[in-house]
Amino acid sequence: MRSPSSLTILFSIPCLLFTAVAATAQDDIPCNGGPGGDFDWVVAAGQTFFFDTNATSIPGGPGGVPTTVQDSVGGRVQVRNLVIEEGGELRAQGPYPVRICATGTVEIRGTLDVSGFNAKSVFTLNTGNQMEIGASGGPGGGQGGDANTVTSGSTPCGGSGRSPGEALRGGMGGESGYAPANLGKDARRPGGGGGGRFAADQGSLAAGPGSSGHPLSTGAKSGLMPAAGGAAGIGPFVDGDPSNDFFGVEPILRANGELSGFVRGELASLWAGYGGGAGGNAIPASSFPNPNWTFGSDEKGGAGGGGGGALQIRALGKIVFGPQGTIRANGGAGATGENTLFLDHIGGSGGSGSGGHVVLESASGIDFTDGDPLVAPVRNWIESLGGPKIVGTTGASGCANACQYSNGGRGGPGVIQLHVPLAIFSVAPDPSAGIVIPLAAGAAANPLGEVAAPDPILLLPTSRSPASGDGAKLAESRER
Repeated sequence: MRSPSSLTILFSIPCLLFTAVAATAQDDIPCNGGPGGDFDWVVAAGQTFFFDTNATSIPGGPGGVPTTVQDSVGGRVQVRNLVIEEGGELRAQGPYPVRICATGTVEIRGTLDVSGFNAKSVFTLNTGNQMEIGASGGPGGGQGGDANTVTSGSTPCGGSGRSPGEALRGGMGGESGYAPANLGKDARRPGGGGGGRFAADQGSLAAGPGSSGHPLSTGAKSGLMPAAGGAAGIGPFVDGDPSNDFFGVEPILRANGELSGFVRGELASLWAGYGGGAGGNAIPASSFPNPNWTFGSDEKGGAGGGGGGALQIRALGKIVFGPQGTIRANGGAGATGENTLFLDHIGGSGGSGSGGHVVLESASGIDFTDGDPLVAPVRNWIESLGGPKIVGTTGASGCANACQYSNGGRGGPGVIQLHVPLAIFSVAPDPSAGIVIPLAAGAAANPLGEVAAPDPILLLPTSRSPASGDGAKLAESRER
């Protein structure tokens, strides 16, 4: 894992991005400005525009006046300018990432949300014949694990969360727990689902396992006491080298700034977040499967939360954030399990999804201050955070001991990449700056960590000049 105080410099692949007809490995369709070359998409204040990446019709035209319609398929949108006004929201969903290509500028003054969705908690009773479906991921993100997957008998464990592409590499499902009914409801508390993992853990931003069940519970799969919580997900980075956990190619520089080689990131393309695992069921029996199983005998676990989605914005002009502008690619929350009395949630809680993947590319720079660094606050303009730890039992039913069992693990952070032509940080309006940040963030050891969470990775389509130090002016761009 990189030091939070370091400045990571990456090369774009396979070639420089910043011409109107260039293409990236992410999107092989050139930027063309949309219908007529002057298609401006404006999400107005007070409007929530739901964008489905399967297919969505988008009204727009010069100045945002809806004179034509663009039929987007597969999550791809071509615009001249994109404006999300303050109080407006663009909410995306669907199986494909969101890819927006602008020949002009992008202004984020409201909210652009590609987060995973929260799983629905189990509020029904006596429905053991019904599965609890995992929450959908954000666009392109992994779905949460399903709970109560066996609907004609006892379920041994919660389902695992999914990764982009449906593979089961998200959080693992919690083990169902059984104990004789005469020991009381708490004794059969099962394992909770594990959280989804995408990026490497960053301090408190970490994927967590599900909690184990009550010490008197026996695991339905292992036969061991207590029923085990699901492990946190594996995620896509599996080579054991945290220094290449990105998409792109990183230059290796000598002490004098000369290029000596490259490190290719482990991600092959734009990616997305991972779903959390489902919680296990609570089974009132002395053995597994429950010999007296009925629709109402076992308390169902909660499903897993969805992984954060994927977003790529490419712009020839600036990408500008207004005072309230926010991009979210957070993981969805796992669900709580079935109750026997009010809010006791005897079934295991589902794990939450991981954050997603946000890639912002601009040939002109990214401004987090709306042109006024002196008054802009320090906050997270971009978020790709995992969903929370899910504690089932609440104070309403007593929490002295039971709250430590059957919890769903929190999701891990996602990946944020910022691609700009120059690594010049400015705390004053500067048209040549690659990134403009608030004055209050300028003195931080890691300025980018003051405007986004988790820490972004900075990608540059240039090589660094011999000048030393972070923020050094860069040499001219060159294709490879």
